[in-house]
Amino acid sequence: RGLKLFFRRSLFPAFPLLKNLHRGRSMAWSRFVSLIVAACLLGADAEDVPCTTRNGNPAICYISESVTVMEGWGWFTILSLKFDGDVFVEPGIRLETGHFDLSMEITGTLTIMQGASLVSGNDIHLSARAIEVGNNVDMAANSSVTIGTVDEHGADICERVSILGDEVMIHAGALEITCKEGLVEIIGENSRLELGLVRRPDFAHTPLSAGLTCICNSANIGPGVVLASPKVSIEAATDLILSAADHIKVTEVRGMELNLKAGEWLHMGSAESEWRVTSLRVAASFVTVQTGHVIKLIDHRTTTAPRMSRGKYYNTKDLKNSDICPPVVQRAAGDLHDLLDYTRDQVELRFDAIIVSRTSFNLLPNSRVVAASLLMCSGDTGTLGKGVMLSAACRGHGPGQGHYYGETRQSCQSAGGAANFGQGGQGAKFNTKVLEACALSSPNRRSYDRAWLPTSTASGGGCGVPESLCEQLRDDSQHPSAGGGLIWLSMRRLNTQKQAKIIADGCAGKIMTHDDTEYISGGGSGGQIIMFVETVHSNGSRLLLSSVGGAASCIRSAAASFVSGGGAGGFVGISWSDKPGSGKNLDVSVEGGTITDAECDRLVPQDRRQREKVNGEAGKAVSLTRCPPGYVGPFCRPCAVGSWGRTSACQPCKNKPKYRAVYTKEAHDNKDCPYRCIDGVEPEDTNPTCSCKSGHVGEDCVPCPVGTWAKQESCEHCENKPHGNRSKYTQAAWHNSSCPFTCNMDNYGPNCECPAGYGGPSCTACPVGTWSKFDSEDCKPCSNKPSQWAEYTELAGQSPKCTYRCIDTVPPVSENPTCACPAGFAGSTCAACPVGTWSTTNSLACRPCRNKPSSFSEYMSPAWPNATCAYRCTSDAFSLSDPQCRGAVQYIADILLRYNSTVGVLTFVAFFLLGIIVVCLSRSSSMRARRRDRRFTFIHDKLPYHLVRLHLFGQNSIDSEWTIGRTVPQTVEHLILAQAWDKFVSELNREMKVKRLEKVGEGVLKMLHPPLAPFFLLWRRRRRGYAMREMVRAYSEGKSNKDSVWRILPGLPERRSLQMIFTCDVSATVGYIDFFDLSQELCDWNGPDLQMETRVLVAHGLGSYLEPFALDVGDPLVEQLAQGSFGPWVYDMVYTFNRLA
Repeated sequence: RGLKLFFRRSLFPAFPLLKNLHRGRSMAWSRFVSLIVAACLLGADAEDVPCTTRNGNPAICYISESVTVMEGWGWFTILSLKFDGDVFVEPGIRLETGHFDLSMEITGTLTIMQGASLVSGNDIHLSARAIEVGNNVDMAANSSVTIGTVDEHGADICERVSILGDEVMIHAGALEITCKEGLVEIIGENSRLELGLVRRPDFAHTPLSAGLTCICNSANIGPGVVLASPKVSIEAATDLILSAADHIKVTEVRGMELNLKAGEWLHMGSAESEWRVTSLRVAASFVTVQTGHVIKLIDHRTTTAPRMSRGKYYNTKDLKNSDICPPVVQRAAGDLHDLLDYTRDQVELRFDAIIVSRTSFNLLPNSRVVAASLLMCSGDTGTLGKGVMLSAACRGHGPGQGHYYGETRQSCQSAGGAANFGQGGQGAKFNTKVLEACALSSPNRRSYDRAWLPTSTASGGGCGVPESLCEQLRDDSQHPSAGGGLIWLSMRRLNTQKQAKIIADGCAGKIMTHDDTEYISGGGSGGQIIMFVETVHSNGSRLLLSSVGGAASCIRSAAASFVSGGGAGGFVGISWSDKPGSGKNLDVSVEGGTITDAECDRLVPQDRRQREKVNGEAGKAVSLTRCPPGYVGPFCRPCAVGSWGRTSACQPCKNKPKYRAVYTKEAHDNKDCPYRCIDGVEPEDTNPTCSCKSGHVGEDCVPCPVGTWAKQESCEHCENKPHGNRSKYTQAAWHNSSCPFTCNMDNYGPNCECPAGYGGPSCTACPVGTWSKFDSEDCKPCSNKPSQWAEYTELAGQSPKCTYRCIDTVPPVSENPTCACPAGFAGSTCAACPVGTWSTTNSLACRPCRNKPSSFSEYMSPAWPNATCAYRCTSDAFSLSDPQCRGAVQYIADILLRYNSTVGVLTFVAFFLLGIIVVCLSRSSSMRARRRDRRFTFIHDKLPYHLVRLHLFGQNSIDSEWTIGRTVPQTVEHLILAQAWDKFVSELNREMKVKRLEKVGEGVLKMLHPPLAPFFLLWRRRRRGYAMREMVRAYSEGKSNKDSVWRILPGLPERRSLQMIFTCDVSATVGYIDFFDLSQELCDWNGPDLQMETRVLVAHGLGSYLEPFALDVGDPLVEQLAQGSFGPWVYDMVYTFNRLA
């Protein structure tokens, strides 16, 4: 250690040599030589770290004082501690050396507690059986931090290195953790390992060292840890968990090389996190990439390889030697350095990312690996979960790079697409009709001769811009116009889930502006996907292998429009280990780039031939295994029945007859494909042309249907049947034009002639009203019907004199030969004229009667035969026997005027004035009666006990009698006996009918003195109201031999507390029945809630002067509304209605 420090300071160029000597096989000898040389040349200054024991326990000591040693008298100074037991560095303690080493050698456990700091200007050496680091611990070394311990025999005795505290900071050029038989844990939140370039301001910048090196039995680096290091190498004998989420990233000087190896399980990443590294080397028995984790290789690398010799990577006789993975998987069983050396020195290809599993790797759903070149090897199984993507898209050569990049011309503002196994598209100038190429693709392209594997990454499209901007285009983070990269997979069995993808597509071009002019680069070509696998298993899903060329793009300006060329498709090669047809769960796409932008697609001319100029050609999808004869394509799928193949594509068979033969064998290997004749045809050995039997034609040799006959290879219509539809053909599969037929009816003539009374194409019976003679084509109408009130009766008439009869409303032919419509009847049906009309014989319409003398008369007889219609006086006439049917006033006036005109006039005027006086006095009396008569309303005090109101139908008049429905109100339905209610309703409706005598009396009074009639009717209505009130009371109380309507049951109110009261207005025009429950508590009463129920106010009256419509303002239910939230507004509404009415 002293010698190392000396040479670092004085003889720096020789330091690596002695460092390797120090790490050589004879470790004890090298250390001895180092110490002797250091002692002889330099001399040393050693400073001890004070450590004290407590409580009489000599096996535990505590560092409770901070120590700072900045200078010494020798070339170097060591701040050291040696202790046989456990050591605790107490919280907040700081151990610091200026430019010297800090060393602790502990035989037990070293515990560095919260907030402690270890700072060295050179190296920090921590040697203990177990090391535990708490929160907020800071370790800083200008050179390196070394953690681990060996015994006196050089054996590793480390059991555990646990950096469990949060916010632990380790700053060093390198961090070396050696715990071969123990566990290494770094799981504290927000802990940082900043290695390679020390950022501490008190340290000078030192060259980058090895970064993080960890050798252990098992390791766990948690998701809260930040790794900022140029290189991370972790080797675990059993399991390794590296979950540093989003913290494996680029340092200030260069990217991170991440090397991971585990003897058993290796878990990488955490959910929805991303690693950004420049190199990835992973090896374990079982490798897992966590759900949603992204591993992205950030350097834009390309793989280049010379033409590979036959047998190095591909030999058609020894396919296994062409796969890189088997020897790589074998090396994965050794240590990490052996694997790294082999992939660097023995594998000619240089891969950004190498993931090797001796047994299986598993990429969980939605995880991704993105690299320019990716090698994934498994000794047995690989699994790609749902949504997993392995991508080398746009990671190949940049624009204007590679062997087959697209052309750029100064005269053209668009560039050509890159070529690969096909030509790229051409850059072109276009208008709405014409597309003219102005920049070509690469003049060369690859060819595939099965002697080599195309492993170099794909070429980029043409830059399309001046050379000064091409570098800017290449540095774009989106990699426009770049070709696809390389993905190499090898395993025995591949398991895939939905939406898994392996893509190596090229990128579309990009629009750049230079000197106010727009340019567009060409599309990159698709990359390479090479896969060695025996079987692919998926659960109803399909794995996509895509190596599509970059799309063509457009620019449009007023001067001209340009479209760049699309990139050519890439290469997909699959080795199926001599098991043809195994790729049924794979979709392969090696299409060339086309126009995909909707606006660009609309602008470019739609002509297919012109568009082919800018589209890239398709790439190659092949089977690396030579397919057996009859099997072709990348999956060695069998040629379908009817095709044959020996090379890359199936060819259609052409040796069977054109008709009535089918091919019988798939996967046939020559053009003489086996076939057979279809069923129903003689076998091909005796019938090589598969000809049909007599009367059969067509590809399926079907029989000609009835009505046709076989002529060569088609059926012709028969034409020898007479009289169209009167006959029919009878036999199918006929062989000549004389087809057999038969007539449709037995009574046809020898040539199917129609008999008399039949006609038409089908020789059907003539309908009623028509006739025909023998062999007639059509039926003719009959013409002997005497009138429109006659109708024909006979089908299949044989002469023009057809049989007829008179319609039902006209006398029969025996009495009425002409079927005339008699007087008083008219119309097409000769119906009787209604009352008030008349008609003559054979009339088409009835005429109105006009001989009625007055409005007090009415017509009385239908079907009247002349204009003098019979009439009679109505009940409103003064006398039913009066020929003139005069009213009472006119009748009396005529009598008075007949004797003395002066006396008559005076008498009439006296009666008229008397009537007016009576009406006025009666109206005033009626209004006063309404204000004082309360016999027909319930009192206000009963309002809290009110249950429901049932309105009667009608106005209690001759024309509109009071009635009540049989439906019981829902509110009191549980209180009413149904049988008693029905009896009550029947009796009420019967009693409320107006008597005939009353009707006669009303009519007489209207004739003698009309002003007195309303008062007579009011008196009668009120009498019926009184009777109604008594009947309702009787049925409510069960008196006068009436059955009470109330139900008596436990839990219901007593019958005496239930009341049913009839109520009506003073004029007895509106009636209703109110129901009460006197057992209710007054405190339980609530006013009406008009949001929950509808309150109906019914106007009484007849709408006349004496009895106008009106709402009763004294109705308790109206008062109840006025006492609610409406207040006086209710009265305003009632008064307004009454004034208008």
